Amino acid sequence: MMSLRKLLVLSLSSVILLTSMVSAAFSYRQARIEAKELFDAKLAHSTRILMGLMDDALAGDGKGAQPTPVLINIWKASGIGGDDRPPSASGNAYETRLAFQVWDSRQRLRLKSDSGPSAALANLRPGFDTREIDGERWRSFTLQSRHGLWFQAGELNANRTGVATKIAVVTLAPLLLQWPLVMVLVWLIVTRACRTLERVTCEVERRAADALTPITIAGTPPEIAGAVSAVNHLMLRLDQALTHERRFTADAAHELRTPLAALKVHADNLQTAVSRQHQRESVDFVQQGIDRLGRLIEQLLAMSHLDPAASPAVARPVDLGALTSQVLAELALTSLGRRVDIAYQPPASTATIQGDEVLLGLLIRNLIDNALRYTPRGGHVQIGVQCLQSGCELRIEDSGPGIEAAARERVFERFHRELGSQQEGSGLGLAIVRQVAELHGAEISLDQSPQWGGLRVSVRFVKR
Repeated sequence: MMSLRKLLVLSLSSVILLTSMVSAAFSYRQARIEAKELFDAKLAHSTRILMGLMDDALAGDGKGAQPTPVLINIWKASGIGGDDRPPSASGNAYETRLAFQVWDSRQRLRLKSDSGPSAALANLRPGFDTREIDGERWRSFTLQSRHGLWFQAGELNANRTGVATKIAVVTLAPLLLQWPLVMVLVWLIVTRACRTLERVTCEVERRAADALTPITIAGTPPEIAGAVSAVNHLMLRLDQALTHERRFTADAAHELRTPLAALKVHADNLQTAVSRQHQRESVDFVQQGIDRLGRLIEQLLAMSHLDPAASPAVARPVDLGALTSQVLAELALTSLGRRVDIAYQPPASTATIQGDEVLLGLLIRNLIDNALRYTPRGGHVQIGVQCLQSGCELRIEDSGPGIEAAARERVFERFHRELGSQQEGSGLGLAIVRQVAELHGAEISLDQSPQWGGLRVSVRFVKR
């Protein structure tokens, strides 16, 4: 693909060349027209001078027989005029071949110059005229005096055209000569304008793979500053994502180390067990450790796919009540095994929200699982979904120990577990719940259950 510098230079050069050619053609045409207008004005002026000098002298000599015309000797210009000779005491290179005639009212020639033809330069009527005489074209001006005499001044058309063309070319020459200079200036200007892009490119190329600090915007033109700013925002998001991944990897490694160490201890105990009772206890510990490790890995995988800055990948209408019933059915055996009484209050009407069904199921499952995990045997867990004017609400209450008000914000942090808790867990459940809620624009709140005294979790989904 063509570089930006070449594209700009070629585009600007083409436009300038095209406009210069159009301007040159127009200027050439106008220069020729103006030159001819000046020659016409000179003809008219010469005719008036001749009339002023000779009108009275010739007025009384036209009576009687055919008068002898007065012959005037005039210098005859050679060539077409407009050569490169400089002005001198003898004349100017732009002088042209002029001829003069005077006719009386009876069309008798009274005066002529030896530089012109014997035939009339034009018909005897006032104004300009162009006529071919003896193979030469003459441009003439005719004027009638107060004595009835017709004064004519003529100019050889070839001289006029040559001089007019010369004037037009001289006028046009600077416009044509400046075009190469303009092209050089365009190249220099475009090259200077591209230096900012080159600076940004070099700055990015010199960076290390993990150097995601913003690119310097100072001194950058507004047209490029927008792109640089967008790249800076991208690098900021990448830095945040990498920081998130590094933190997650470090936390995951730390959390996996403990259950793996415990499994190794129980496996060692199983090998050195001296009785079947000790073997059964070690096997039970190993199975429990595997279950906890499997749950931790499952939650780690779920957490790794959640990004608070993103939106749900698939936003579709989801029936919150039906989804809650489905998750409850999946966790029924868990509640029976722990002998916890679960009560579900479905919504009065269909509670439809926009979101990702898989992520919403993950949110509901973690909330119910946490409630079952921290509720003692014989305890109660109540789940309800209701429709509000502003959206839908999912509410889960339990009769467990609850969470102190001062610690309710900390429980949403990853791998956080309250001191003194009798239940083992990864500390990721509520962190996953918060991230899924944020992805769906939902509000989540923790308080004390007024009915059971344990924890009440409310998740409010706003209508979109």
